[in-house]
Amino acid sequence: MAVKGNILILLFVFVVSVALILLCPSGVKAAIDPIMGTPFVTSLPITPPIDPEPLTSLGDLNYDGVINIQDYILLSNAFGTNDKKADLNDDRVVNIQDYIILSNNFGKTNK
Repeated sequence: MAVKGNILILLFVFVVSVALILLCPSGVKAAIDPIMGTPFVTSLPITPPIDPEPLTSLGDLNYDGVINIQDYILLSNAFGTNDKKADLNDDRVVNIQDYIILSNNFGKTNK
């Protein structure tokens, strides 16, 4: 029963994340309130990576060159763990913040 609840939560997070990405104007990003842990929308600039052309995009968990539903599945399987590969913000736990990062990069490719 707990697995079904987790799947529903992950599906909800995915739908909300994709909706935020599609409905937000350019330059506006989804973020997480660090105190409450709730998603919100911000127009603050996101710091670009130091390497202008990284080998993989942040969120490409299976290294196939595109951030897609397969990466969401890998992140979902690692949810609640300290899996370094799926911990996109390096806070030592795979949580909703990692979903937001993956959602902001959803659809990006390295090809």
